[in-house]
Amino acid sequence: MRKLVGTPTDALLALCAMVCVAYFALWACAPAATVRPDLPMAKGKSVGVGVGGTAGLLPRTNCTKLASSASADGCAAGHLWVHIDTGSWFEFGVVGFAGDINLLGVGPYARFRLVTEDNFRMSLDASAGFLWFADGLPIALRVSNGLWVYTEPSVGMRMFNAGRLPLGVAMDLGVFRVHAELGLGTGTGDHRDLERMIGYGSAGIEFVF
Repeated sequence: MRKLVGTPTDALLALCAMVCVAYFALWACAPAATVRPDLPMAKGKSVGVGVGGTAGLLPRTNCTKLASSASADGCAAGHLWVHIDTGSWFEFGVVGFAGDINLLGVGPYARFRLVTEDNFRMSLDASAGFLWFADGLPIALRVSNGLWVYTEPSVGMRMFNAGRLPLGVAMDLGVFRVHAELGLGTGTGDHRDLERMIGYGSAGIEFVF
């Protein structure tokens, strides 16, 4: 019987083949919505722990086509995160996720602040994991005490909406904050699939320490 891997060259070719297969099989893995709105931390607080959920809304046919399970009636996912605010221009965290539109995964994210005013914030956001990545522009505007509106236009290599444009509302209640958003996304990371538009909704809660 001929050996499948007989030389270092064969081993390298086999490794490249496995990476290519994994790329096309796993690029669905990525968070399905905004990880967390870009809200300021209260004085003395530096850690946030949160959980959220996302569901594809319309059209349902496009949603089911993106589901990782052929028998899925829709598409839904959950994600959780740990966020650390350094108190300067940089903050970072880790996000985990699971669902029928993004399988299962975990990865780090970092946020670099561009504008930090009392009533307006804008940053650059980068997140990545095993065979996925995304970049975003988080923007938040305070409309009253504790009430913010936010968005985070983003693009990335991900199955559920390679490009996204959300609009959300967040409420800071002291020891915790809640947020909800509606968004529109398109594509799956494949340039041939940019016409696959999906509207989605997401909500989450974060506890700060």
